[in-house]
Amino acid sequence: MNNFTKRAIGLAILLLLFIAGNAQQKAVLKSIEAKLERTSTLHSIQPFSPISENLKNLTALPEGIDEAKLLSVNNQLLRKHLKSNTELTAISIPSFSGNWDLILEEVSLYSDDFILNTPQGIVPNENSGKFFRGIVQGAPNSIVSVSVFDDEIQALIALDGINYTLGKMLDKKGNPTETYILYNEGQVPTEFPNFCSAKEQTGKVREFSRDNTRKNSSKCVNVYFELDYDVFQNKGSVNGAKNYISAVFNEVATLYANDNLTVKISEIFVWNTASPYTGASSTSNLDQFRATRPNFNGDLGHLIDLKPSNGGIAYVDVLCNNTYNYAYSGIYDYYSNVPTYSWTVEVITHEIGHNLGSPHTHSCSWPGGPIDNCYTQEGACLPGPAPQNGGTIMSYCHLTSHGINFNNGFGPLPGDLIRDRVANANCLTTCSEGNVCAVPTGLSTANATQTSIDVSWNAASSANSYDLRFRPQGGSWTTITTSNTSYAHTGLAPSTTYEYQVKSNCSGESSAYSSTVTGTTQSDQVSYCSSRGNSTSDEWIQAITIGSFNHNSGNNSGYADFTNQTLTVTSGSSYAIDLDPGFSGGGLFGSNSYPEYWKIWIDYNGDGDFTDAGELAFDAGSTSNTNVTGSMQIKSGLSNTTTRMRVSMKYNAAQSSCETFSYGEVEDYTVSILEDVPQPCNTPTGLASSSVTHNSAVLSWNAEATASSYIVDYRVSGGSWTTVTSTNTSVTISGLQASTGYEARIASDCGNGNTSAYSGSISFTTDQAPPTPPSYCASKGNNSSDEWIKKITLGNFVNNSGNNGGYGDFTSSAFALSKGVSYNLLLEPGFSSGLFGTNSYPEYWKIWVDLNQDGDFSDSGELVFDAGSTSSSNVSGSFTIPSSALNGNTRLRVSMKYNGAQSPCETFSYGEVEDYTVNISSANTTASAGMQYSAGELSVELAPNPTFNIAELTIRGLATDEKSSILVSDITGRVVYQQAVVAASFNKVQLDLSNEDAGVYIVIVKSGDQKAVSRLVKK
Repeated sequence: MNNFTKRAIGLAILLLLFIAGNAQQKAVLKSIEAKLERTSTLHSIQPFSPISENLKNLTALPEGIDEAKLLSVNNQLLRKHLKSNTELTAISIPSFSGNWDLILEEVSLYSDDFILNTPQGIVPNENSGKFFRGIVQGAPNSIVSVSVFDDEIQALIALDGINYTLGKMLDKKGNPTETYILYNEGQVPTEFPNFCSAKEQTGKVREFSRDNTRKNSSKCVNVYFELDYDVFQNKGSVNGAKNYISAVFNEVATLYANDNLTVKISEIFVWNTASPYTGASSTSNLDQFRATRPNFNGDLGHLIDLKPSNGGIAYVDVLCNNTYNYAYSGIYDYYSNVPTYSWTVEVITHEIGHNLGSPHTHSCSWPGGPIDNCYTQEGACLPGPAPQNGGTIMSYCHLTSHGINFNNGFGPLPGDLIRDRVANANCLTTCSEGNVCAVPTGLSTANATQTSIDVSWNAASSANSYDLRFRPQGGSWTTITTSNTSYAHTGLAPSTTYEYQVKSNCSGESSAYSSTVTGTTQSDQVSYCSSRGNSTSDEWIQAITIGSFNHNSGNNSGYADFTNQTLTVTSGSSYAIDLDPGFSGGGLFGSNSYPEYWKIWIDYNGDGDFTDAGELAFDAGSTSNTNVTGSMQIKSGLSNTTTRMRVSMKYNAAQSSCETFSYGEVEDYTVSILEDVPQPCNTPTGLASSSVTHNSAVLSWNAEATASSYIVDYRVSGGSWTTVTSTNTSVTISGLQASTGYEARIASDCGNGNTSAYSGSISFTTDQAPPTPPSYCASKGNNSSDEWIKKITLGNFVNNSGNNGGYGDFTSSAFALSKGVSYNLLLEPGFSSGLFGTNSYPEYWKIWVDLNQDGDFSDSGELVFDAGSTSSSNVSGSFTIPSSALNGNTRLRVSMKYNGAQSPCETFSYGEVEDYTVNISSANTTASAGMQYSAGELSVELAPNPTFNIAELTIRGLATDEKSSILVSDITGRVVYQQAVVAASFNKVQLDLSNEDAGVYIVIVKSGDQKAVSRLVKK
């Protein structure tokens, strides 16, 4: 779980304000900003994890979707996070470029008197879910709505003019899977109808005032939804249909809220039997709806079915008109096997917009004519202008390439018109601003006596007071109102179970009641069954030790009441025990001993018996004729309880808690159980980075005694956090970007949801990426059976290469060449043997050096030696590296061709080519075989190179007072070995590549501000 600090929240607010500029801020953004300003810490989680499945291999994905994220969700993490009653919450979702951090506020969708109805009557509103709206952090013009149920999450994210959908995919049989998809819904090739037949009563818009219409109206529009039988069939239950339309309406309500309008659901009527709506068109369905439902619970009535080809239809400007306040929408829920919400949200929002007074944007009735030209104008007028950055909700721009951009909302004129109609509608009532009045959580009972029970709960963020109601189990409710989060319930009857529920009272509304918890008062006199041994002449309880409590009791004739002695323990803790039997003496052979069975019971719920689950606190499991040791775990979740403990020792067999047996003894004690107060979870110290390479770093810290594991966050400076966990005190972070600044922080996880605050951030910067070796053209001789390169001598460098089948790659070894120095050379051919001795053939020799390191030999001056003619014997000469050559490693090519001159990239019939690596420098430095690069006094050598498994790395010139490290990676950048190097003037290290594939590996040694790079070849 991430925590956004006050400073980070402040920066987020500044960023939102800056980006918003002089543009009018939308209502959702303003609400988020206001809550960010008074929020000290914003908790964030990432419940979604990407599924690494190639979309091209996912045959079930509809055509056209070529950019999507497949995700899995940690429902337990999400539900736990959303139980907290904070004003804001944050959820991070993997997107197409990093993560989207959604900043969300919880909202209420239902009116205070909401009901769920069916043809059979009203049904309980169960599993109503949680609903959120907000923005994407850093994108102030974005809109987000998220709906969370026990088994599903649904979200719509409008960002940068694109409507993204998040929801479950379906399997081949049409059943929901546990795989979620996040995708641009504009990629779905849905056949949208000309979806709306607006029934206007006049030819022009009634006059409306544009003064003050941008202010938030306190009035609610309550919508009655009726869901046709096909919705019930598709969703499988009344509650499933209700949850589906509620999630859709959350997105609808978010669009209205962003334009300072509040809409709520007053009733959902679900047809779970065949309905009377059999019309083949939107008009006939609307007419049947009006006839079937002349009265309904709401300001507007809306019929929904799964017939998207019908589109939608609504009467225009019918608030407070009980004859025509109706609308119909035919919707999609899935296209193929992917969820699709944009069309459904658009058509419902659009039709409600008609009810609230707005005609289409291509209507001629607007002042100044049509607002856009997305469809043929309605009426006699000229077309409107093309929309900028997509169309608005009341447009037909979904039929054009412009599309409908939910970020635009209703647009200025339709928005002002609708706000004016709502503000002046006398039939509407006031409501809250849409913030949820949250149900209090954590309701619990404790400290029950014979006549009282203590009741407490967690504070709800929007609550002004609370209604607590209680009753004897199954009786009549009594309600009290309090501004506190606890209540001492007194005057109760002994041995009675009471039920408790609590709800929040907010400004203008109340939450639902919480689920029921119970508490039971103690009986007048708790009496326990008797248990004893009839004879203790041979064995008895001599002593017991539990933790620090010790009692040496001796023989008490079968039973002893020690309830005046109290053992104090802590709920959830474990205690060592030692139980000592006493035996009689005077046997023929000294003291006797007998097999004894030990048990300990604790009456945790104080009900006067030891028979409840978990009350057998210790069972020895077998008999013993010596002392018995073990441990006893105290039940967790108890709070300051005093009760009875029974210790029993029986001869030769196991016993029950109320048994009277022939031989042995029983002792009763009082036990006081204290509430388990969590120990502080401390923040780790000493966070540091080391062994930083171009794509990895090691983060380490000091061990923290209270931590069971550690939470490590890292990110590109100023970006989104990535979280890893570790039970060690260091972690290697890989997959980093080269030459990039990073931040890291750490927190302790002390178990049971108890985590520390994060440490301060540290910073580190990754190295530059190792240079990518140039790729050179191929050149070779196809046949070297008669002639080959036998040996070359260049200055002090000698290579007896022999026949290499036409091509020899010796680039793993480098030799030094200095600029301005003339190097003598001797080139020796090898020839096959004939009948009369060794054969000889005319050969042409050339040598190229890639002086500018651009991966070819075609630049001026790069042909450093040309024999000028063929020769059947050794060839000698010289060449000089020009001062214009670049320093560093580059390629040298030696070519010998039969009977003619060659080019550097030629494949010829007879002869051979050899490639080498040379290190060009200005200074008179040398590079031994295997050394690729040296800086200052730091140098490295590798031998043998190439190697089959193990190579010895020799390092010279390590700084004695600086951090030094070795890193080995393959040519893709994957780290295969790394370690810190003890500072010294000389070091030898064995590099074991036995578990790695054959290939080229880059060896980097860093010491202080010096770095040496070498290449190691594994065969």
